[in-house]
Amino acid sequence: GMAQLQHVNKRLLKSVAGHMSRHLADCKPQEISNVVFAMALLQHRETRFFHAVCEHVPSRLGDFNSQNISNIVHAMAENQHWNTYFLLAVARHVPPRLGEFTLQGLTNLMCGVARLSWHPSRPFGDCLRLRTLARSGS
Repeated sequence: GMAQLQHVNKRLLKSVAGHMSRHLADCKPQEISNVVFAMALLQHRETRFFHAVCEHVPSRLGDFNSQNISNIVHAMAENQHWNTYFLLAVARHVPPRLGEFTLQGLTNLMCGVARLSWHPSRPFGDCLRLRTLARSGS
């Protein structure tokens, strides 16, 4: 019945997440974005997968279109997955590309950033301030 279907789905999602984690370098930006977004829609929190995505994507942000970026940030927020490295990379990368974002894309991006900013242990603003202090040598 339903319980068996849920078990099969969890096993499938875990398998896909593991496979994708090992092959992120071979994936197109759209593929990464779609799988991350699907995991969020299915409320499947696969921490290792999200961590792998957050470590991989920053070096390739230039390859991701605005919708890919906003979908990934939104999905990370849906799954309550905080990753400083990823968020700082997005914060640096997005401003020069704002003209590429639709209003819906900007809304999704900012809602995701806002939700992650309120993470109880690591406010986004504090991370930005620490990074600024580190750069200035203070």
